[in-house]
Amino acid sequence: MAERIKLSDFEEKVLNSSVPVLVDFYSDSCVPCKRLAPVVGTVEDERAESLSVYKVNINFDADAASEYEVTAAPTLVLFKDGKETARHTGVFRKDENGNNLPKTIISREYSSEWKPGDEPYYPVNDEKNGQLYAQYKELAEK
Repeated sequence: MAERIKLSDFEEKVLNSSVPVLVDFYSDSCVPCKRLAPVVGTVEDERAESLSVYKVNINFDADAASEYEVTAAPTLVLFKDGKETARHTGVFRKDENGNNLPKTIISREYSSEWKPGDEPYYPVNDEKNGQLYAQYKELAEK
């Protein structure tokens, strides 16, 4: 089971990690979060060598949720080299290949192959993902 951390642990455990880190922002009262918990546990077990997994309870650590702009639960955020590289809000199903996580999380980067109708995700608006962010925003506003 993923270790629960607080904002005070973030720099040490997430931002300074030598491997990518998946953070599950959840709430104890959130039914979708409870449905997602075993999936996150499976991912943690399957990728123990290449991925660290932590949980942040947004009810008890609202500062962490605010700092990382988490407005809904469940939200999975992937960090690599101290930076957010992917985000997914909401529940999801296994894909056709049996993957437990959305393609955007698995790939550790945003895919330029994303199309309307694929699982929802929210690109980080930075230099690397600026064009994809604009595309997603335009589609979301339609």
